[in-house]
Amino acid sequence: MSKLLALLLLLIVAGCASGRGSAEVRRSLGNASATDAFERTRRVLALHRFEIEHEENTPQLIMMQSRWLRREPFADELAVGIADAENRVTMTGRFRIQTEQGPLYAIDLLIERRVVISGQEGWIDAPPTRAALAHADSVSKQLQRDLQVGTRRFE
Repeated sequence: MSKLLALLLLLIVAGCASGRGSAEVRRSLGNASATDAFERTRRVLALHRFEIEHEENTPQLIMMQSRWLRREPFADELAVGIADAENRVTMTGRFRIQTEQGPLYAIDLLIERRVVISGQEGWIDAPPTRAALAHADSVSKQLQRDLQVGTRRFE
């Protein structure tokens, strides 16, 4: 069995064994106005060095997506032969309810991950390692706290 195939099998088995067979981490963050969702997502992503690439704002759906952000692999990624890694974050909000102050959206966060395996070329999707999952959880929990705290703003 080739070294690459063995490494890919290891990544897949590790991801499936932990229930994380996807290269994506999805989190539901609660409800927010469009103004809060955009402002607070923009702030949290900037703290983590993400740049916004695309935004949408319709009555039924709001969305903000970052550019892919290249980062140094975490120690546990290096240990399984990952030479390079990058993430992209997408915040989506689906219309939930109309309040007297304005619409509220159910906010979800998607953090995508892709990697380059040592000795190989090209990006591949891979399940997150423990450190990559902890990083994704850190970003999502910070945004969730920001959305839950403070005064709701509607515009």
